[in-house]
Amino acid sequence: MGSIVKDPCREYLFGNEDQKIFVQEWGHESKPAIFFVHGFPGCGEQGQLLTTTPHMDLFRLICFDRPGYGRSHFQRNLTPLMLAGQIVR
Repeated sequence: MGSIVKDPCREYLFGNEDQKIFVQEWGHESKPAIFFVHGFPGCGEQGQLLTTTPHMDLFRLICFDRPGYGRSHFQRNLTPLMLAGQIVR
């Protein structure tokens, strides 16, 4: 079964020069956001599975690679609270 989300996937890096977080987004920016946080091990690309979920076209799906996973840079001494602050910004 293919994606039911009509908008193409957008990929980008955010953060400062040596602390980049890789992000993938599906859905229009005006829709309510769902943040997908992958488990251990893994990467944000696992969230793509949600694009086949019924009614997913009603939402904006935001998946990111945690630091040191997938295409995100490793960030020494980064706490979960610090990571949450980066994501919210």
